[in-house]
Amino acid sequence: MDRSSAPLRLAALAMGALVLRPQLIGIGPLMPAVRDELGLSYAQAGLLSTIPLLCMGIFALFTPAAVATLGAGRTAGAALALIVVAGATRAGSPDSAWLLLLTVVVGIGLGVAGAAFPVLVKSWLADRAALATGIYTTAIQVGATASVYLAVPVATALGGWRGAMGAFAAAGAVSFAGWWLLAERTPRPVRDPDSRRLPPLAVRDPVAWLLAAIFALTAIPYYGLAAWLPAAYVERGWDPAAAGALFASFGLSGLPASLLVSVAADRWGSRQRWMVMASALVAVSITGLIVAPWLALGWALLGGAFLAMLFTLGLVLPLDVSPDPAKVGPVVGLMMFVGYLLMAGMPALLGAVRDLTGSFTTSLWLVVGTAVLLVGASLLASPARLARAR
Repeated sequence: MDRSSAPLRLAALAMGALVLRPQLIGIGPLMPAVRDELGLSYAQAGLLSTIPLLCMGIFALFTPAAVATLGAGRTAGAALALIVVAGATRAGSPDSAWLLLLTVVVGIGLGVAGAAFPVLVKSWLADRAALATGIYTTAIQVGATASVYLAVPVATALGGWRGAMGAFAAAGAVSFAGWWLLAERTPRPVRDPDSRRLPPLAVRDPVAWLLAAIFALTAIPYYGLAAWLPAAYVERGWDPAAAGALFASFGLSGLPASLLVSVAADRWGSRQRWMVMASALVAVSITGLIVAPWLALGWALLGGAFLAMLFTLGLVLPLDVSPDPAKVGPVVGLMMFVGYLLMAGMPALLGAVRDLTGSFTTSLWLVVGTAVLLVGASLLASPARLARAR
């Protein structure tokens, strides 16, 4: 790797990653206004969050073929452009049918870009994989946190939810322009002719399934808590605004944690040790939210920090499976396919458990259970096992 181009590539990854969450996360606070204007049912409104997650899983499987044809950089760039254009068009949706259709298009872009970025890291910055992954996952969290905090104020300033979604698209266009300018200034990696062959799916690779389980078990606590933690604390008597701010603190503490683990995982100890430690502390923090709610802010900050570490490490692990970016793609595709499909159904499952039991306590204990399972899965992801997968 040409080390002089590394800073440009890191900056390009960060700029591109800023596009990857506002169109997914930012619409959440705007949902009441969207429902009122377009007459959506609660089920239809829920599709605005479920559709992108399903697309992120399904289209991750097709990304290795796109990478083999176009290369990781062009594939990621095309997907980012699709997110920006579809997001801008979605802001002008005349009715609910167009809104849902364009949400599918946004989801396709998110799915392809999300699966292309790890391959791009392997191609651009193989010797700094953890740092590069930490940089772009931190940028993802910046985009998500900013969109949640700014959605309602921007909608108020710009005349409604359409103005806010248009503003997110405009910000995405600026980020995409930064991505494109920085990426074009870096030398293109020489592509092995074999990398143009369509790679097989990794369905027969047991390590790929292990990494898929780790990715799913990492994401399920985050999306489960995003869906129901505020409601659980409102049920305990908290003010709705305070309960919403409690989950927002997960995102804030995760920003420095992603960068910290991206440096630490390359220098001190194995990635497996960091995974085991972080997943154990996530289990402890969610347990604390259940049994010691008077310390809720502290538990949320702790849990958010270690969930962010797990997200970063989960995207680094498949890069250790092979030195060849073309072989990393199918592993990432399977990992995201399984992970996003499972997490798409988790909010509904936890809600159903709440309906059956009459409180969110059992639902939260199920989230603790996924963190405990993640401890076990992390213990299986030893460096020796990943090395044998090569």
